[in-house]
Amino acid sequence: MKVHVEVTAEDIATGEPSDYSQCPIALALKRAVPGCDPYVSTVLLSLNGRHGIQAFIPTCVSMFIMDFDDGDPVDPFAFDLEIPDGTLAGTM
Repeated sequence: MKVHVEVTAEDIATGEPSDYSQCPIALALKRAVPGCDPYVSTVLLSLNGRHGIQAFIPTCVSMFIMDFDDGDPVDPFAFDLEIPDGTLAGTM
Protein backbone atom coordinates (compact mmCIF):
# COMPACT_ATOMS: atom_id res chain seq x y z
CA MET A 1 0.00 0.00 0.00
CA LYS A 2 1.26 3.48 -0.82
CA VAL A 3 0.84 6.41 1.60
CA HIS A 4 1.53 10.03 0.62
CA VAL A 5 3.32 11.96 3.39
CA GLU A 6 3.76 15.75 3.47
CA VAL A 7 6.36 17.24 5.80
CA THR A 8 5.29 20.84 6.47
CA ALA A 9 7.10 23.92 7.73
CA GLU A 10 5.21 23.44 11.01
CA ASP A 11 6.52 19.86 11.30
CA ILE A 12 10.05 21.22 10.84
CA ALA A 13 9.52 24.04 13.37
CA THR A 14 8.06 21.80 16.06
CA GLY A 15 9.93 18.54 15.34
CA GLU A 16 12.66 17.37 17.69
CA PRO A 17 16.10 16.46 16.31
CA SER A 18 17.20 12.87 17.00
CA ASP A 19 13.79 11.97 18.43
CA TYR A 20 12.44 8.80 16.81
CA SER A 21 8.80 9.63 17.53
CA GLN A 22 8.73 13.46 17.49
CA CYS A 23 10.94 14.33 14.49
CA PRO A 24 9.29 16.12 11.53
CA ILE A 25 8.91 12.83 9.65
CA ALA A 26 7.12 11.21 12.61
CA LEU A 27 4.83 14.23 12.98
CA ALA A 28 3.94 14.08 9.28
CA LEU A 29 3.31 10.32 9.51
CA LYS A 30 0.92 10.85 12.42
CA ARG A 31 -1.11 13.15 10.19
CA ALA A 32 -0.93 10.89 7.11
CA VAL A 33 -1.84 7.74 9.04
CA PRO A 34 -4.19 8.69 11.89
CA GLY A 35 -3.74 6.54 14.98
CA CYS A 36 -0.24 5.35 14.13
CA ASP A 37 2.64 5.33 16.61
CA PRO A 38 5.65 6.05 14.36
CA TYR A 39 9.23 5.17 15.18
CA VAL A 40 11.59 6.63 12.58
CA SER A 41 15.28 5.98 11.89
CA THR A 42 17.43 6.92 8.91
CA VAL A 43 16.84 3.47 7.36
CA LEU A 44 13.57 2.03 8.66
CA LEU A 45 10.32 3.15 10.18
CA SER A 46 7.53 1.47 12.02
CA LEU A 47 3.99 2.76 12.26
CA ASN A 48 3.20 0.63 15.31
CA GLY A 49 5.89 1.58 17.80
CA ARG A 50 9.50 0.54 17.99
CA HIS A 51 8.89 -3.17 17.46
CA GLY A 52 6.06 -2.99 14.91
CA ILE A 53 6.14 -4.00 11.26
CA GLN A 54 8.88 -2.06 9.55
CA ALA A 55 9.23 -0.44 6.14
CA PHE A 56 12.28 0.99 4.41
CA ILE A 57 12.26 4.75 3.97
CA PRO A 58 13.21 6.51 0.73
CA THR A 59 16.71 7.96 0.39
CA CYS A 60 15.35 11.54 0.31
CA VAL A 61 13.86 10.97 3.77
CA SER A 62 17.13 9.61 5.15
CA MET A 63 18.97 12.66 3.82
CA PHE A 64 16.36 15.00 5.34
CA ILE A 65 16.69 13.30 8.75
CA MET A 66 20.48 13.53 8.73
CA ASP A 67 20.41 17.21 7.71
CA PHE A 68 17.72 18.06 10.29
CA ASP A 69 19.52 16.20 13.09
CA ASP A 70 22.78 17.99 12.17
CA GLY A 71 21.05 21.38 12.42
CA ASP A 72 21.31 22.08 8.68
CA PRO A 73 18.49 24.01 7.00
CA VAL A 74 15.74 21.82 5.53
CA ASP A 75 12.64 22.58 3.48
CA PRO A 76 9.14 21.12 3.48
CA PHE A 77 8.74 18.21 1.08
CA ALA A 78 6.53 15.24 0.31
CA PHE A 79 7.20 11.59 -0.34
CA ASP A 80 5.34 8.36 -0.97
CA LEU A 81 5.92 5.50 1.39
CA GLU A 82 5.38 1.87 0.42
CA ILE A 83 3.96 0.06 3.44
CA PRO A 84 3.51 -3.73 3.60
CA ASP A 85 -0.11 -4.82 3.26
CA GLY A 86 -1.87 -5.24 6.59
CA THR A 87 0.40 -2.79 8.43
CA LEU A 88 -2.26 -0.11 8.73
CA ALA A 89 -5.05 -2.39 9.96
CA GLY A 90 -4.08 -2.04 13.62
CA THR A 91 -3.42 1.69 13.50
CA MET A 92 -6.82 3.04 12.62
